[in-house]
Amino acid sequence: MEINFINLLIILFLLIIFRKNNSYHKLNKIKDLNNFSPPNKILYINTLPKSYHVCNLTHDENGKAITVNYTKDINESDHCALYCAHKDCGSAMNYYNEHKDLIHQKCKNVHYLKGGAKDLLKDNRFKISDKKNCDNKINHKH
Repeated sequence: MEINFINLLIILFLLIIFRKNNSYHKLNKIKDLNNFSPPNKILYINTLPKSYHVCNLTHDENGKAITVNYTKDINESDHCALYCAHKDCGSAMNYYNEHKDLIHQKCKNVHYLKGGAKDLLKDNRFKISDKKNCDNKINHKH
């Protein structure tokens, strides 16, 4: 009888921990950029390699935007948005899966811009640091 009670406590404890961790790591996937209205003071995270930093965002519809490329540069923010090159790029999800604890520690709400820099280039609400070179890398390299 005592063993069953202890097992029950262990199961309850594990369920509580699992539920807490599951809700803690919520990723808001934005499949269509038209359905995304950037909150004020959002931190953008370009997960692409250094040669793609030409695709860093400088402005969104709220004005000047801050984009970081490395986890050490992620500051506490109410909203963070990760992106990579295009909808089939795996960089953003790899980056997220590798650093999700830190990202969620620093960012209250985490968004994944699935269309990546390719969609950002086409949306006039967003300005890229070097649009021409970014476009060349994203659209003509494949």
